[in-house]
Amino acid sequence: MATRKYYNTWLGIIARCNDPDNKRFKDYGGRGIVLHSTFIRYSAFEKYIEDHLGDKKEGESLDRIDVNAGYVPNNLRWADAEVQNGNKRNNSNVRLQQEIRSRKAVMRMSRRGLS
Repeated sequence: MATRKYYNTWLGIIARCNDPDNKRFKDYGGRGIVLHSTFIRYSAFEKYIEDHLGDKKEGESLDRIDVNAGYVPNNLRWADAEVQNGNKRNNSNVRLQQEIRSRKAVMRMSRRGLS
């Protein structure tokens, strides 16, 4: 039986992706971001998170790895605010040590001496 542990997260996704009256719809459903058909049932959504992502840590929330793709398998992760802030459409990214990072993240790393 589902515990409804991530129920509010799921409801928020559905609203952003499907409800034109939702204030965030233009940034989600309005530009084609969808909830994968498998996740229409809450129990499937919760099972995927538990099986593939595990428990979220303090300060984390659900994030889409590719901001232009939907809430679909292999595009979800737990991320803190710093990671999520670097994962926005208005960021410019650079390749650093075989990883793509936002310019802001590279600047923070260089200030800390972590190239």
